[in-house]
Amino acid sequence: MDETLSREADFIIVHPAYGYIVLEVKQGSVGFIDGQWMEYKGKDYSPMHDPGTRV
Repeated sequence: MDETLSREADFIIVHPAYGYIVLEVKQGSVGFIDGQWMEYKGKDYSPMHDPGTRV
């Protein structure tokens, strides 16, 4: 298996109207600020990878 293509999902919900809903759960505070996903580390926000690309 090519590990660069490997992904995991924390939760997968199957909904009759919306199909598959895939959730990525993060610890701590996460926000979308000025078009960039950010997570709170220590005393400030730092850029993070787009959670949608992790699932």
